[in-house]
This record gives sequence, C-alpha cells and structure tokens, in this order.
Amino acid sequence: LSFQAHSGSLVLTHVSGEDAEEMCSQRLKRHLAWNGASAGVMEKVNFFVALPFRPFFCLTMATVKWDPVVNVVMPFCVCLFLPFGNPLGNSYKAPDWSSMLTISGLAVVGLLLSIRLGLLARGCPGHYIGFVFFQWITFVTALLWVGLLAGEIVGAFTVLGAVIGMSPTTMGLTLLAFGNTVDNVFATMGLVKNGQSPVAITGVYAADTFTMFCVCGCIMLLLCMKTAAAVPVAFTPCAMTLLIVIQVILATTWLWTKQNQWKMPKVLGKFLLACYPSALILGFLLEYIIRK
Repeated sequence: LSFQAHSGSLVLTHVSGEDAEEMCSQRLKRHLAWNGASAGVMEKVNFFVALPFRPFFCLTMATVKWDPVVNVVMPFCVCLFLPFGNPLGNSYKAPDWSSMLTISGLAVVGLLLSIRLGLLARGCPGHYIGFVFFQWITFVTALLWVGLLAGEIVGAFTVLGAVIGMSPTTMGLTLLAFGNTVDNVFATMGLVKNGQSPVAITGVYAADTFTMFCVCGCIMLLLCMKTAAAVPVAFTPCAMTLLIVIQVILATTWLWTKQNQWKMPKVLGKFLLACYPSALILGFLLEYIIRK
C-alpha cells in the first residue's frame, strides 16, 4: 500500500527543530485554533461556541505543521468520518449491507494508511510526510463539515420559522437565505478589512453564480437520484420577482461600474444595500395582490 499510488504526493517536507520541539500546550492551541491574546471578542465567542466540535475538526483537518500523533491517526479518522458526512445521508443511520461494506472497507483502508504513515514517520522524523495528500484530505473534509453545520443552521431556522408561523416561502426568502449567506458576509468583510476589496467583490458575484448553476444543479441531481423521479420546483410570485429584479440590479451595477472606470463608488454601495429589502417588499406585495 503506497501513498505515491494513492495520491502522488508523498513528498518529505523538512520541519525545523523549533517546530519539532513544539510544546504540548502549543500543539493543543494550534489544533484547536486558539489565537490567545491576539483574538478579538467575536473570535473568542466563535471559539467557545464551536469548542465541542473542535476535537473532531482536529482529527479530520490537517494543519500546516506536522504533528507526530494527530497526522498519523488522521487517515483512519477521516475514513470513519466520510460515511457520516456523506452528502446523500448519514450512512451510519440504519445501514444496509452495501453501507456496512463501504464503512468496513473505508475503516480498513484508513487503518492501513495510518499504519503506513506511522512507519514512515518513525523513519523520517522532523519531516512533513504527504503534505499535498493532507491538503486534499482537508479540502474534502472541510466541505463536508460546512455542509453538515449549514444543515444544522438551516434546520434551526426552519424550526424558528415554524414556531413563529412563517410560510415555507417566507422562510426560504428570509431566514434560510440569511442562514445560508451569513458566513459569506463575515468572510467578505474580513477580506475587505485586509485590503482585498477586489477579491471580496469578485467572490460575492462568483459565489452567487456558482450557487445558481452548480449548487442548484447538484441538488436537483441528488434529489432525482434519491427519488428516481423529476423534482418539482415551485416558484411563487415573490421568488420570481426577486429573480427578475436581481438581473436588473446586476445589469445596473455593471453599467454603473463601467461608467466609473471600473470603480464602485459609495453611492453604488448604498444603492445595492437598499436593493434587497426593497425587492423583498415588492415581491411580498405582488404575491399578496395576486393571491388576493
């Protein structure tokens, strides 16, 4: 069983003596992503809110520094996590024979990879083994964790909407929309604060394009695979109004930016900020008039 055959990325990256002699407390802080005194108030709040999940993050997502214990057991932990994070559903819930076979096969593969990695680490102390391999593992598991946590957030908003008596359409256009994009809002604000405004603005429009085409396409495909039938899509007047208004806003933004030599003035920012609530109110008003 060879790492080269599986990933083509078994390269030995030298680790300095200072990193190799890292204290246990420092390793724990690094794996739990604790920034200490440099962390702001919201960063500390986020740390403690996510603290119950952080040990699982440590065992499924690698850091840029080699850890002789965590990195060795990580392939086995990742193989156990993959059935749990399956986008089609948790394979551990009421598993059939095929699911049990998949779970067992992944566990065996993960165990063999961890054993092989442990032997290589013992023979090459002070080196990061399979750096690119761990990068790809972390990329996949990070996506699965985002999907799992986003599902919990959306579920919480759904319960909240049902408690306060909101219709499914209203929940989708307000609470669920906020829940799905709140992480992007803070990520974009972080980029702007770090002087990466062009990247932030490009990412906002690229994220919406990716969501409209790739994400919606994947959802439809998964639902069709699961139900073996066509998936009905119900567009209410409010949703149709929002889709039409979005196209108008995009065209206006493009023309306005082009006339300002591809720069976004403050007035345009205020205009875009006022567009969403205005379009939402217009959509709900049209839906009320049509149904009345």
